[in-house]
Formats: sequence, C-alpha cells, structure tokens
Amino acid sequence: MSKNQVNAGGNGVAPAQALLDAEGIDRICERICDGEPLTHICAAIGVSFGTLQTWLEAIPERSARAREARRVTSRMWDEKALQGIESAADPFELAKAKEAAHHLRWRATKIAPADYGEKVTQEHTGANGGPIQYETVPDDVLKKAAADLIKQLSTELKE
Repeated sequence: MSKNQVNAGGNGVAPAQALLDAEGIDRICERICDGEPLTHICAAIGVSFGTLQTWLEAIPERSARAREARRVTSRMWDEKALQGIESAADPFELAKAKEAAHHLRWRATKIAPADYGEKVTQEHTGANGGPIQYETVPDDVLKKAAADLIKQLSTELKE
C-alpha cells in the first residue's frame, strides 16, 4: 500500500469511505466503462483494492451499478481487439494484435458470459443416440431388492 492510500482497517475506515463517497459511484462507473483497471482507480483515489471492493459491495444498488459498468466494458474489450488487428502495419504487429485480441476477447467472456461466452448445449441420449430407455418398477420389487442389498451388506460387514 502506498503512503497515499488509506488503510481500510482501524481508524482508516472513515477517511477511506469519505474518499470513495467524494469520488462517487457515478464517476467510478464512468472510469470502469472507460476501461480503467480497478487497481488504477484505487491508486488515483488513494484507497486499497479491498477498501474499494468493500465499498462497492456494501450497498446492493452500488454493487449492481459497478457490475453493469464492467459488463458494458466487455464491449469495449471486444472492439479494442478488432481495432488492434485492423491497425496492424506489418506481420509482427498483426501477430501481437492477434494475441492481444485473444486475451481481450477472453476477458470479455469472463466479464459478460451471457453476451460473449460460448453457448453450451447439453443433451442426454440413450443407446445409439436414441431416447433414454426406462421402465417402471413396482414398489414390492424395489422393497425386496433393497432388503436383499441390506442383508448382503450386513453379512459382508460381519465377516
């Protein structure tokens, strides 16, 4: 923690909260939407990362606004990835841009999986892709099978 940061523990709670309150959720969300990392925001305000996180999570509306700002930011990461590829002047810059684009798009998928994540469909099928086969077993058959299993386990445990 730098000497400019206010410690979140002990007597530093009130000053740190005052700094965050002075900055305000509107400005913090604006900075998040501009793509500024939370660690940079913390350093600029003079609070620790943990203090910022605690402040954001303390009020549900504030937490929801910060989450939405991060979700909106995912669009910026996607566009930034495309801009890097389009502006590459030579094969080396293109290779770097493609690697950066991969990371930026990955980042977008983690921030907004509903918008940028891969759709996963899971299906259950039976033999050879057909329907799952099942049969109804009468209660008396189930009770007998359970009793036989319990008897078998009791015998094995005694041995």
